[in-house]
Amino acid sequence: MDSLNIAEKLEATYPEPSLRLETGLHHQAAELVQELSYAALPEAMAILVKDILREPSASWFAEDRHRRFGITLDELAQQKGGEAGWPAVVEALNKLRTFLTANKKDEGPFVMGGTPSYADFYIVALFEGLERVKKALYAKIVGYDHAFSDLHAACRVWTKRDD
Repeated sequence: MDSLNIAEKLEATYPEPSLRLETGLHHQAAELVQELSYAALPEAMAILVKDILREPSASWFAEDRHRRFGITLDELAQQKGGEAGWPAVVEALNKLRTFLTANKKDEGPFVMGGTPSYADFYIVALFEGLERVKKALYAKIVGYDHAFSDLHAACRVWTKRDD
C-alpha cells in the first residue's frame, strides 16, 4: 500500500514521535485488516460505487473488484454480505482482538499499549471508512469488543475532521 511509503518518509523526516515501523506490527495489522475488509465490506463496496465515488473512480473500483473477486459488487453483496457473511466477520474480528491484546506492553488502548504506532493507524483507517460509509456495520464491528472502540476513541485526536 502506498501509505507505507508515506509512513517511511515521515519516520525518516520526523522520527519523533515514532510510528514504530521497526516492530513490523503494521505488516500483521495489514493482513488482519485485509481479512476483515474482505469479510465485512461486500455491501459497503457496492455503496462506495453507487453513492460515494465519482467517475472515473467508481468504474475503476467496480472493475478492479470484479477482477479480484470474479463477480460484480452487487453479486458479492448478495452472496457474502449481511448476516450470511457475519461468521467470517466474527472470525476476522477475533483474530484482530487477539492481535490487539497480544502485543501490548502496558494497559493502553493501542496495539503496543500506551504507545501509538503505524499499526494502529492501519486498523483505525478501516474503522474510519466504515463509519463514513456504513454506520450500522461500523457500530456492530467496533461494538464487538471494547478493544476496538477504545482504539478508535484513542485515535480520534488524529482522525477528527476540521469542518
